[in-house]
Formats: sequence, C-alpha cells, structure tokens
Amino acid sequence: ILSTCAIAQTLHFSQFRQMEVFYNPATAGFFDGDYRFHAIHRNQYRSVPVPYSSFSTGADLHPKMIKGIPTGMGLMFNNDQAGDSKFYTRQILMSGSILKSLGTDSTIKIGFGLQPGITFMGIDESRLTFENQFQGDRFNAAADPGENFTRLKVIIPELNTGIFISKQKNVRNIVTVGLSLQHLTRSERSLFGNSAQWQSARMNLLFNSTIRTSEKGDLLPEILLQAQKKYGAFVAGMRYRHWLQPIEGQPTAIYAGLYYRVKDAAILSLQMDYRSFTAGISYDITMSSLKAANNSRGGFELTLVYIFRKPRPFIPIKKFCPVYF
Repeated sequence: ILSTCAIAQTLHFSQFRQMEVFYNPATAGFFDGDYRFHAIHRNQYRSVPVPYSSFSTGADLHPKMIKGIPTGMGLMFNNDQAGDSKFYTRQILMSGSILKSLGTDSTIKIGFGLQPGITFMGIDESRLTFENQFQGDRFNAAADPGENFTRLKVIIPELNTGIFISKQKNVRNIVTVGLSLQHLTRSERSLFGNSAQWQSARMNLLFNSTIRTSEKGDLLPEILLQAQKKYGAFVAGMRYRHWLQPIEGQPTAIYAGLYYRVKDAAILSLQMDYRSFTAGISYDITMSSLKAANNSRGGFELTLVYIFRKPRPFIPIKKFCPVYF
C-alpha cells in the first residue's frame, strides 16, 4: 500500500486555558495557592471505528525561593492513543520556571520556563491483521504475516521552553500573553528507521484576558495560535463568567464559552469554580470535511483542577496589653 498524502493530528486539548503548563512551561507555579493538580481526558471521533483518546495529569507548585530566585516546578504525564494498532504517544515532562514581579505594586509578572522530558511512541503489532493471515475463508492469527517492522517503538528526548508576561490590576482585570517553543531536540520520530523523519519545532502563542463587565459578570477572551513549518492551528473564543458567591476569598462561579478552531471545529464549553475545585466540560462539533464521516460529531473533553492552599496563621492587626489588678 502506498500513501502520497496523510492528514494527522498531534496531542491537543480544546480547554487549553486549563492546560497552560502543557502549552507553556513558564506558567508552572503561576496560580494563587500552594499546589495545583490537574487531570484532563479527551475522547474524539467516537463515530469513527477507533477513536482518539487523550489524557493528561500533573501537578505544579507555587514558586519557592531557591538561592534567592522564585522558582516554580511541575511534573506532567501525557498519553495519546489511536487506531487499530493502538498507536500511542506517552510523555513524561518536568517543568521549571522563574517567576518575577515588576514594579512597586507587583501588578506585572513575567516568567521563563524550561521543560525537559521524554516521549515514548509505538504500536501493538498483535492488534493488526495482514493479507497472509487470511487463508481461503478462514483467518489464521498464527500465520506469518509476511511483514517486517524495523521497530515497534521509539524513545525520544524532549525539550520545550517558554516565556510570558501578565498584567493584573485585580482578579477581574488581567491580561496575559505567552510564547513557547516545543520539540527543540529535533529527534528522529519514525517507526521505519527513516532518519529523514524529524519533527520540527512548534510555536505556541497564547493570549487570555479577563474583563469586568458588571457587578457579577466577566468576559474572558482567549486565543491559541500554533505554527509548525507550513502547518498551523488557530483557536479563538470567549467565555462568560458569572459569580454566584462573593468574589473575595474562595468564590463560586459558572462559565459558558464558545470557540472556533479554524477549518476544524466549533467548541462549546461549560465550567464551574467551587472553592478550590474547577471542573469543566467541552464538546467539539466537527466543521471540516470529516463531518461527512462522523455526522459532525467531534469529541468530549473533561477537566478537573484542584488548588491546595495551606492554612495561614491568624495574625491580629492589633495587640492588647493584659490588664493587671
């Protein structure tokens, strides 16, 4: 079988705002709390015989002073699987960031991060069938398939880097812009032993903002732009946040959003913040030519984020001297 053209996809998520460290290691530790834990699962194209299944989980911690430098750290595991052969991509990534406040009022923050790691790619040969195994009107799984694979898996070193700058007047007025580069190691990624198969570096540009519109309402416009050689992806959209509980402290809020991934899908999203938990769900509606095969059905995505905050000791503003008699 010869193929002159193939269209594929890399590991990606629609709720990219909840997966900042996945796209930019500089954001490791950039949150209000002590420890942040996240998990996300994406199941795409279920109407296609073998759907894509993607999963990511990880944790990062608020910056600690290391030799006088505020340093954030994180660890992430990613898994993506698709096709009859269970073709998989598994990653273990470690993030390190330096976060710094600028100005006397600390409203501007900048960050720089590195993300070394390792990627495992491969297939399960036992799940494939070949012409030689069909003998007459019977299928013989033990028959020699007559195919020789150069290798069934590869191990690839990874190195990603990124920067960001954020201006925050308060929790309801924020602008953040980040730029990152992934796959800087330029390693061979072929199961056929073809040294010409390289994965080029990918650029990610993220923009998000929070704009107060009313006493209990905010707009959150967000953009993700990705470029890899002549290929690219562009996602733009907006969420509306409605506060249900007081905004100070640990509030409760609900979100509704609409996004568009150019030439691919429209994305509907819902989210809720409750104290230290954030839960979200999104659904992709296929808009590309693939809609003829899947009847416009795309994929569900579920996210869960938990931020742990250590109890802070109570420090009274005033001290009263005891009364002696």
